[in-house]
This record gives sequence, structure tokens and C-alpha cells, in this order.
Amino acid sequence: KMTYRDYVAFLWYYNTHSIFRIIFNFIVSCYISWTFLKVFNDNYSFLVMCIAWIILMLVILIILIIFGFIFEIVSSISKKKNTDIINKSIELTDNVIITENKYCKRELNWNVIQKLKRTNRRILIFIGKDIAIIVPKRAFKDNQEFNSFYRIVESHYNKNR
Repeated sequence: KMTYRDYVAFLWYYNTHSIFRIIFNFIVSCYISWTFLKVFNDNYSFLVMCIAWIILMLVILIILIIFGFIFEIVSSISKKKNTDIINKSIELTDNVIITENKYCKRELNWNVIQKLKRTNRRILIFIGKDIAIIVPKRAFKDNQEFNSFYRIVESHYNKNR
């Protein structure tokens, strides 16, 4: 079964591996922090402003890291971590991937897979830029079954590229 934690892991992966999002967030953070410093510290030299800006950016980074840890802790103890929408069964056939949850059944041709990513704890089958089927390792009996599943998906993915 997929959990809320798997969904959070997908979002973390997606947001940290999108170079556009990283650059955009960096530019916006730089602009906002520099404007903030300029408004309140217009009387100081450029060097002092740069040092204050670096300190402010480090504080923002520390706050984001702390927020990430808090979010991780809350998501791991959340009572809503097993939701009906994300709990799915997955069936692989020669022609399609069939995913099913409490509300719908979906058949996807193998050629819709845009990217395939494997981590130590899950397989991410991207079917859109920011949409993925998340298959956690704990859904399998053992490592061999996990590896076998990945090899099947990988062979279909490579065949349909």
C-alpha cells in the first residue's frame, strides 16, 4: 500500500530534481531578500548589504530545512497517511499498466511512461511531467521481487522509447 509518506517523497523528489523550479525559487528568494534588505538598510555600504543578504539567505535555508524536518515528522505520524485515493493495486500486462483504487480503474499504455526512476525505497514511474505512479519497496515480499518488478517495467520502458 502506498502511504502519504510515499506521496511526500515523490513531491520532494520532483521539486528537488526540477532545475527550473530550483532556479526560479533561488531567483525569487534572492530578489525578495535583497529588496527587503534595501528597504530597511539603505544607509549601509554594498559590502555590509552583501554580508547581511548572505546571512538572511542562510536563515531562510535553515528555516526551510527545519520546516522539512517538521513536515517529515508530521507526515510519518499522521493518522491520514493511508488514504483511499493513493492506495492502489498495480497490474502489469504485455500491453498496459493497470492501476486501481477504491474510486477508479485506469489502464495506461506502456508508451506513456516518460521517465523511470528507482531509489532504495521506491520505484517512480513518471507518466507526466509531475505525475508518477509510486511503487514502494515494502509492497513486495523481498528484494528479489522488487528487482524483478523494476526489470519488467524497465524493459517495457526501453522498448517503447
